[in-house]
Order: sequence, then C-alpha cells, then structure tokens
Amino acid sequence: MKRACWLLGLLAIACGPEVQVKIRTDPNTNRVVEEYPYYLENGQTVKHGYYRSFYPDGSPKETGEYAHGLKEGEWVYRQDDIKRVGIFADDRLVGLYKYYDSSDRKIREGT
Repeated sequence: MKRACWLLGLLAIACGPEVQVKIRTDPNTNRVVEEYPYYLENGQTVKHGYYRSFYPDGSPKETGEYAHGLKEGEWVYRQDDIKRVGIFADDRLVGLYKYYDSSDRKIREGT
C-alpha cells in the first residue's frame, strides 16, 4: 500500500506543472530581494510554495506560503522592531494580525 501511494505521488509530481524558482536581486548590491517558486499557467506566473522577501541589508521582510497563487498558512511581516503575524486561507486573512515586539512579546492584535 505504501509503495502504491508513493508511486501515485511521484506520478502526480511528474504530471504537474513545471515549477521554477524566481530569485530577484538588487542590481546595486546583488543581494536577494525576493525569492519564490512558481509555475506558468496560460502565460501567467502562479506563485506556489514558500515566499521570502528581504530588506536591502539582507534581513527578512516577509515570509509565507502560496498554494496555486493564494496565500495560505502563516505569514510574517517585519518592519523595524515590530513583527506582524497573520494566518491566511485562500488568500484571505483569518482572524486578526498579531503584533510582536523585538523580544517576541505580543503587544496587540488587530488589522
């Protein structure tokens, strides 16, 4: 049974769209600014998998996951010393954002 499931999973991967990774860099510093896997569908780029963006100094700015172009699961946004965390389903925020300080203490919830 496990072997049959493994073979079906392998077949699904082989028959799915070709996934590539987009890495965008800053032309002045050559640092990575944005990175994500994607595939093409009807000539359109569809993000699928992890997503990461970075500030010019290389520190993380935004992280999350895409499922066929839609935000899914936990997304983390960082700005200055504040971290904002939201949970997404089908590209929509579920509940409220949670905000944390530089010591990772929750400071508030809201939009």
